Amino acid sequence: MWLSLNPDPNPPEFATWVRQLATLVSAEIPLLQALELSQSHTFSQPMSQLVQQLLEGVRAGKALSQALADLPRALDASFIASVRCAEYSGDLATSLQRAATQVERSLTLNTAIRSALMYPMAVLVIAAAA
Repeated sequence: MWLSLNPDPNPPEFATWVRQLATLVSAEIPLLQALELSQSHTFSQPMSQLVQQLLEGVRAGKALSQALADLPRALDASFIASVRCAEYSGDLATSLQRAATQVERSLTLNTAIRSALMYPMAVLVIAAAA
C-alpha cells in the first residue's frame, strides 16, 4: 500500500487508521467528525500529518477520494478507487470496511513473504561466505 519512504506512516499504522475510520463511519459519524476523531487518536507524527492533510482537503470541499489522491504519498490506486466508488454509490461505510480488510490482508501477505524469504537469504549468505 505504501512505498517505504520516511517520514510516511508505517503500513500497520495505516491499516489501523483505515479500520478506525471505517468503524467511525459505520457508526454514522459524519466524515469530517470521524477524521477529526481519528486524528486525535493517532500516535505518530507522520500519521497525524496525513490525517491533517485529509481534513484540510475535506474542509475545502473535496471528496475524500480526491483528498486521498492529493496526498504527496504513494497511496495504492485501488484504495483510492474503492473510496471513489463508495462515494458514488453512497455506501462509504461498507467500502471502508472492505478497504480496511484489504489493507490488513496485504500487510499480512507482505509480512509472510518477507518471513518466507529470510531462510533462503540466510542460506545464500552463509553459502557465499563459505
